[in-house]
Amino acid sequence: MSMRGASVAITDDLFGIADRAKSIDPRYRIEYNKGKRRFEVFAGEDRSCPIVLPFDRLDCRALTYLRKTRIERLAALQAEIDRHNALEEQRRLSELRSKAMDALDGIL
Repeated sequence: MSMRGASVAITDDLFGIADRAKSIDPRYRIEYNKGKRRFEVFAGEDRSCPIVLPFDRLDCRALTYLRKTRIERLAALQAEIDRHNALEEQRRLSELRSKAMDALDGIL
């Protein structure tokens, strides 16, 4: 591990996640941000937009997350987000209709 500001570069870990992440994308570098207490993955030298791992430990979930969030999957991710948002909007509209009907029943 090497220090860089408030981050620690993860080069060797118990499960070999840092090495295995490179098999997904050779540019990936994993760092632990001590200030924010989270793992971040950088592609190449660009430090402006890290992938923030939503886990408190570095394990196989990180690899699954990195595969899922690859730029090559952008269209599929956008479709997944759109489906989720459409379902959520339908649920909210249904809930709103139900509340409106209950309110009308109380008035009539």
